Amino acid sequence: MQKEVAVIGGGISGMVAAYEAKKLGVKNVRLYEKTNRLGGALKTTTLGGVQVEEGADAFLARVPEGIELCKELEIEEHELFSPTTAKVLLLGSEGFYELIQPQVLGVPLDPNSEMSEEIRNELLIDLEREEIQADNRKPNEKTVGGFVRSRIGNLIYERQVAPLLSAISASNPDLLDLDVTTPIFSNLKNSPSLIKGLQNTAVTANTKKSAPVFYAPKKGMSEIVEGLSKKLYEELNSVELETSIQSLSEIPADAHILAIPAFSVAKLLANSNIDSETSKDMLLEIEFASVGMVQLVYKAQNSKDILPERFKGASGALVLAEKNLNITAVSFSSQKWGKASDSEVLRVSVGKHNADAIVEKSDEEILKIVLGELAKEFQIEATPKASRITRWRKSFPQYFPGHTQKLEVIKDALKKQNIFLAGSSLNGVGIPACIRSGREAALALLS
Repeated sequence: MQKEVAVIGGGISGMVAAYEAKKLGVKNVRLYEKTNRLGGALKTTTLGGVQVEEGADAFLARVPEGIELCKELEIEEHELFSPTTAKVLLLGSEGFYELIQPQVLGVPLDPNSEMSEEIRNELLIDLEREEIQADNRKPNEKTVGGFVRSRIGNLIYERQVAPLLSAISASNPDLLDLDVTTPIFSNLKNSPSLIKGLQNTAVTANTKKSAPVFYAPKKGMSEIVEGLSKKLYEELNSVELETSIQSLSEIPADAHILAIPAFSVAKLLANSNIDSETSKDMLLEIEFASVGMVQLVYKAQNSKDILPERFKGASGALVLAEKNLNITAVSFSSQKWGKASDSEVLRVSVGKHNADAIVEKSDEEILKIVLGELAKEFQIEATPKASRITRWRKSFPQYFPGHTQKLEVIKDALKKQNIFLAGSSLNGVGIPACIRSGREAALALLS
């Protein structure tokens, strides 16, 4: 066990890594964060008199890490809430249509649900398949798109799966690694029927109408940050904000946990004269997308005052790539969470991999573009009483094929020098994945 550990990065991954290291018995744990706050992309604020989330607004309920952490922080299940509607609309070249439910990452689970005969036939082909063809592609050739298309056809993939995964990853899932991006699919590679596999997997139990798919603390996602921060300030040897570490020599320790983006790790290693040229080059090969979150608050007695009838009961809408819009998704937050208020809140996402130039435009330009597309494509023409634009630059790592193998090489090389990695650059951008990476980095100290 290391006696002294320095953690760089105060997002959720770094916070969890520091917390877990202390729990495991490390005597001296220090946490360093370059900004003036902990929490990274978890940021609850107030806009126009209502609570808004500038980053992630929920965590997945079908994996345990988020719920487990909330319990440790004494945020009980009755203090969590979930979306009041599962209805999601998609906007393609032929207009709006509804995401087929129930589903897992866009894959419909019940052929008896309302859908076209063409889609139903593709589902039935998968359900009736008794054996699968051998997949002879190399690991670096296996993508989400290639796998899903081979199982349930192009139509379901393009109309259901791709739009959903694109919104999650800010990317084109045809380019993304199957194992890292969608482990729930990857685990079913040997199942003749993808749909039967999803139906029988325990983790999909939450797709039942009575069980939530997402959770969020009622007081906002910052409640997780505040609860964890309290423990860190009580238990760590030091928590230092507004501290930018340029070289590991500035903070000598028995071990370092780097909970920062891959490109920042590469720069830090170079500045620290760490003998790992291969690792630095591989880290720089990981590409990132920038996204913008546009919060719009409207004065309204109910959602009907702002939203056209087609959006009644919907949590939001996703935009297919074929539309070639700047907007990638719109969340009808007040309606999604069933919040009673005299305001309607819309969360509008812009930017994705290889199409994120909009993020660097001025607030005025972004707002003009977003309001224009909302009016033309969504028929939402009201003027918001308040708006805020939050830029998450280079915040979405792109997990291209071969990502896992590349990470193994990097982590093995750095481990020899008592350097461990955590964060979204590893195995997922979701909150549970980031929590998991922080825990795994702390556990690696034991070896």
